[in-house]
Amino acid sequence: MRLLDMRSSRKIVYGLLLGWTKPFVGLCYVLSGGLARDLRRSARELVSHRGKGDEIELGAAALAMCRHEAEARADAIRHELMRDPFDALNIDLLAKVADLTPAEATVPSLLKWHDGLTSWAPAVAPGEPIPAAVRLGSELAALLLFAATVLEVFDPAEVTERIREKRKNPAAARNACRRWARRGGHSR
Repeated sequence: MRLLDMRSSRKIVYGLLLGWTKPFVGLCYVLSGGLARDLRRSARELVSHRGKGDEIELGAAALAMCRHEAEARADAIRHELMRDPFDALNIDLLAKVADLTPAEATVPSLLKWHDGLTSWAPAVAPGEPIPAAVRLGSELAALLLFAATVLEVFDPAEVTERIREKRKNPAAARNACRRWARRGGHSR
């Protein structure tokens, strides 16, 4: 399986809809994980968030898409954990996941849930098998952190400022991105 680069992704998305700006293509690309089929799925989902006048508000669409993905993942994890409802770790993770409300997620709540899941996961000794509940909890925690990061990066005010800054001073824009990445890619 070959992952797409940004240039190939842009061609695919422009083939679906002409006139999309780089932030919209970037959102589809990030949410696709570099897979062509998921890029098309993300583009279709993004189009479904049209408002009045067929305009798409980037921040609102990113939030809705991240909420949808987090809800789907949490539901899948609940379903998987119920396959063995008597396992102590499964019961514990089910209780933890019961508190998640992705449909109301914001960056702070996503980060809070991420922190809760990462602190919940019991340590596993090197070489020992990782219990399914621990793996599922860690995967959900990673998705929640990813969603929070996506929401911060695709905040419309931030996107507009980064584009303006890049046009004004490309070197300063690259340095700002490096500073953002060094501080962990998200704020608290």
